[in-house]
This record gives sequence, structure tokens and C-alpha cells, in this order.
Amino acid sequence: MRAVPPIEITDAKLTSTSVSPEDPGVEWSAGSYSTGEQRWKSSTHLVYEVVADPSTTDDPEVGVLADPPSWIKVGATNRWALFDDVVGTVTTGVSPMTYVITPGERINLIGFVNVSGVTSIQVSVTSVIGGGTVYDETNNMIDFNGNVGRYNYFYGGTRYKSRVIFDGIPNFIDNVITITITGTAISVGNIVIGSEIRIGETLEGFQPGVVSYSRITTDSFGNTVVQKRPTSREMDAEIQIDNPQFDYAVDEMQRRDSDVMLWIASSKLTSGIVYGIYGEFEPSYIHGASRGRLTVKGLI
Repeated sequence: MRAVPPIEITDAKLTSTSVSPEDPGVEWSAGSYSTGEQRWKSSTHLVYEVVADPSTTDDPEVGVLADPPSWIKVGATNRWALFDDVVGTVTTGVSPMTYVITPGERINLIGFVNVSGVTSIQVSVTSVIGGGTVYDETNNMIDFNGNVGRYNYFYGGTRYKSRVIFDGIPNFIDNVITITITGTAISVGNIVIGSEIRIGETLEGFQPGVVSYSRITTDSFGNTVVQKRPTSREMDAEIQIDNPQFDYAVDEMQRRDSDVMLWIASSKLTSGIVYGIYGEFEPSYIHGASRGRLTVKGLI
């Protein structure tokens, strides 16, 4: 079981991108704005909406903290949505969509979550210390496992992976990461860049699951309808912990309480990749090799 806490991507770390500077809307500037108007700010990369009635002259960053607030946060701008911790907000772009990132710190894994409309993702890493290109991998996002059997192969349609990881990246301090995403109607929920934390080895029988937030309602006339809402992933796994690492695992899990991270039970199965927080961690010290039970609650 591996966990990857994402590093913060700042303006200084985002070297370049093909995604338009910000949303097509208007950037905020000093003036008066009416209820319902939206503006974005380059200083925060967030979109704000006026909730003051009938208008306000507040700076959005000030207005969200006012009592009552004059502005509310709507979400990250399109360019930056894939770096926030809200999986439901997505970055969209035309193919090929590129991001060049200079982390300025050691990383060895990159994960992509809530991906759609993507046929392939390439991650290339260069380092002066490493002597040039130190990593160059391309993942085909077509899910061939969904076309098992003759009928599904010919008539099942094409299915695409919604999440994928690139691991084993040499962790040079001067790494420069180039991400190239190709496809049609590209949408990416989150890119997680960081260094993995090894909690233990996932044992056979880990249980991925899906939680549906849809609701079935029936009106006074007996008409029943489904209110479709988002779903989220979850995971229940038993892990083996080497005894010399037992205290480390317990301490690290306590330190990471409520941290949103990428959890990887299996790199071979996309269902073994969940982006969220852990719900329970119950280790048991056993002579030889200890074990623990871990549950993860996904954001999507």
C-alpha cells in the first residue's frame, strides 16, 4: 500500500501550459459588481461570485471573509482546477494538452484521477543532474480489459481508463516534468505529483467499492424517479507491515490524518487507485510480520 501526498503547484512551479491563461470570463478589477456576477483573480486562481445584495465594491479575497460575505468561492479556474483537492472540478482543453512543471523538490510518482476523453498520457522528465531525459513513459488510456470476450471485443464499444499512475520516476531535485495529454474533449480532475509513502504490502483480497449518492424519491401521486448524483470510490484492504516499520507506519498515518492523498493498493488495477482520505487504520503487532486493516474514502 502506497500513499502519495500531493505537492503544492504554484506559479513558480508551473513553467508553461497549453491551457488558456484563465477562464474565458473577466478578471476582477476594482469597481462595483452586482449579485450573481462572477470574476476570477490571477493571484488566487479562483473564480468568485457576488452574493451581496444588490452590489459590492469589495475585493473578492476580502469579501469571502466578510460577515456576511459579499463574495463566495465558486472554484478553481480552468487552468488550475486539476491541481486543487476537489475532484469534481475539472480542467478541460484541446489535444494535445500540455503542462511543464518544475517541482523544485524530489518526486517519484505522478497520478491522474477522474480523467475522461483521453486516449493517451505521456510523462517525460529531464534532469541536468541526471544527464538529460531520465524518464519517458506513455500510457494508452484505452481499457482493453473491458473488451474481454468475442462479443464485447466487436460490439462492446471502446472504454477508457479514468485513472492511471506513472511511478519509478528518478527523484532528482532538478527534475523538469512535461505532461502531454491527447484525446478528444479532454477532461482531467486531478494531477497528483509527489513522493510515495510505503505503509506496507497489500495482501490478497483487497476490496474496492463504489458509493452512490443518487436518491430514489416518490411524489404524492406515486411517481418514482431517480435523482442522479455523483459516485465515489472506497477501498478496504489488509496490509502486511514489516516489524521494523511498524512504529513508522502508525506515526505516519496519524500525521496524515484527514490529508487528501492518492492511495495505491495495486498499480495493475485502476480500481486499486483511490484519491481521498483514510477512514480507519487498525494495525496489529505480530511477531515476524505485523498486519493492519486500512479503509480509504475516495472523493470520487
